[in-house]
Amino acid sequence: MKHHNVKFLSSYPISDFPLCSILFSPAHKETIYDEGNVVENIYMPFVNKSILKIITRFLFSMYYLLIECFFRKKKVDYLIVYSVHFPFLLSSYLISKLTRVKLVSVWTDPPAEGSNIDSFFKRKLRWLEFLISKFLMSKFNRSIVISELLAKDFNPNSPCLVVDSIFENENENENENENENENENENEKLVFTYTGTINRKYGLDIMINAFAILPESLTLHIYGSGCDSEYLIERSNAIKNISYHGLAPLYAISSIQKKSDFLLNIRDNSQSFVKYSYPSKLTEYLASGTPIISSRLRGIPDDHFQVMIPFASNDPFELAKLILKCSSFSSEEKAVIKHKTMEFIYSRNSKAQAENIFNFLKRE
Repeated sequence: MKHHNVKFLSSYPISDFPLCSILFSPAHKETIYDEGNVVENIYMPFVNKSILKIITRFLFSMYYLLIECFFRKKKVDYLIVYSVHFPFLLSSYLISKLTRVKLVSVWTDPPAEGSNIDSFFKRKLRWLEFLISKFLMSKFNRSIVISELLAKDFNPNSPCLVVDSIFENENENENENENENENENENEKLVFTYTGTINRKYGLDIMINAFAILPESLTLHIYGSGCDSEYLIERSNAIKNISYHGLAPLYAISSIQKKSDFLLNIRDNSQSFVKYSYPSKLTEYLASGTPIISSRLRGIPDDHFQVMIPFASNDPFELAKLILKCSSFSSEEKAVIKHKTMEFIYSRNSKAQAENIFNFLKRE
């Protein structure tokens, strides 16, 4: 907004009817005021039913893009598409061809190949949709991606910019030392914390099995929900040094992360989806300043492991050995890690990343 007049075209991300009770999502306009800037956000209408959802989203996005690119007096410099949703990929591609407006992508995930909640007919069309989406993704002039592999696999011949995280510090005057000793508890137990989705494909079993063989002085605290919550309750009841706390509000999670001794980001590297995975929790983790033990996922840039402790295996025994090693860190060593981590995440604040994006767009 500092360099350009910005307008948003959006569409509510809701499940198909009847999983969502809304059959028709009407058009809706809102105005956003931010530091003297005024931004218009238009929610496009669509019929929320199977194939009709795809068709109506395509038609209405074409309609609104034609208005913005053909019938407005101001020239459109960039058409930026934050989606791998087929209707929006297709409409933006066609409009860019008609108007010669530069087409820029923002991708945080690859296109979906199918879902169990889709109808039989829709599932059969998913593979075709994936192939067409992949073709359209290769036609973007530039790519802004959360993982470099997304650009290499789907748009290899165009320039790309990796924006793995955007940090917004809401407490700039916060005293970094006020919580310095809060993680020291009366039982002198070390607290290792995981916050996020409770799903075994995200490395849940690796963490559980590691702590099952660790001494009780090393404790695992888990916050979140997911399809394996019941499974986690059973395992945590059987293992004394694992505690499952369920969901917690965001403000509480931030405090919990800061008070922990270590944070865990463990993923099963054998899962295909981790190729493009940059877990959103990493930004929160880094902002806490707490030392992070993280799987060395291909989607996480190498520079992150200058401030994080890498785990390059799927073996619970190897994780247990690493945790034992980390448990011997002195308070001075943890303080050094915190300082480096905070420097790292502040370099990715919203203003710095916005300037990076703007400079990338104007580059010849």
